[in-house]
Amino acid sequence: MEKVLGSMQVPCSHAKYGCTLMISYCQRQDHEATCPHGLCFCPESSCGFSERSPAPAVLLDHFVAAHGCPSTKFRYGTHFYIDVVQGGEEKIHALSSEDEHLFLLNMAPEPSGCVVSVFCVRPDRDTDPKFSTWKNSCHTQSSEFQVPSTTLSDGIPRDSFMFNVPKFYLREDSKICVTIYKILA
Repeated sequence: MEKVLGSMQVPCSHAKYGCTLMISYCQRQDHEATCPHGLCFCPESSCGFSERSPAPAVLLDHFVAAHGCPSTKFRYGTHFYIDVVQGGEEKIHALSSEDEHLFLLNMAPEPSGCVVSVFCVRPDRDTDPKFSTWKNSCHTQSSEFQVPSTTLSDGIPRDSFMFNVPKFYLREDSKICVTIYKILA
């Protein structure tokens, strides 16, 4: 029975979005998890927006227009500054790279200050290129980490904050310095 299932060729469920691959029934789930024709979603639970890839510009426009997210266009390896959230609500900042990859920088207040994470929004989350981020706040603290990719199908990932901005650093004009690198395989 396993051999029969293994030899069956089935279309990717993203065929309606442009994927033309026929894959083994047994490999379908693995392929669809990394298919570049999959969907990306809006992380707002009350928003039903989804868009097939490649459409980072459409997602960026949606985050800015529908949710009022600030946005920054950046170049890999060049630092830029982002205002830090102070108390109150969580803040998402949309980042658009020179090659049109879309990143979300998420800041959430907590009692000790503010926690920060960065995600690349794309359906083919396990493929190249990979990215890393370096953050520096006030030249006293820095952190470097691999940037995970997500489709946002389950909202903003809440389990991987990667950088803490201490409460003593937070002022009205607090900023963090961010540099994103593209890791070439």
